[in-house]
Amino acid sequence: MTRRGKLGEAVFFETVRRIALYSTDNLWMEHLEAMDYLRSSVNLRAYGQREPIVEYKKDGLRMFKEMEEVFKEQVFSLVSSINTENAPNTKEEAPAPRRTLVTSHTEPSELGGPAKDGASKKEAVVGRNDPCPCGSGKKYKKCHGK
Repeated sequence: MTRRGKLGEAVFFETVRRIALYSTDNLWMEHLEAMDYLRSSVNLRAYGQREPIVEYKKDGLRMFKEMEEVFKEQVFSLVSSINTENAPNTKEEAPAPRRTLVTSHTEPSELGGPAKDGASKKEAVVGRNDPCPCGSGKKYKKCHGK
């Protein structure tokens, strides 16, 4: 039986998704550091009668393609090493859906700020630089934090 069959579709794909995100995160940070180093060292190529910008683009593309190949190899090796011995033999057991609190409001007191009547709400306090819970996309301090 395959790993997908042993773990179940939902669990298997969630595990693969986490592996891909982990690999992408690590490789992308390394790639950005390498690009920064390349940017600082590419100017020396002007002494060799080469255009620094063209050299930077060539090397950057080469490094990106190498990163993609390493990503594929890393994800494949991590997926192939998933331990399925202790996994319950379930068919399509979906994880519980994530629940988020969505509220609509018009008053800052409803966001956990100072209430008009002096009554305290048992809601989480929104920080000034957090996104406003009303869904406007603005920071709380620019929307309902005034």
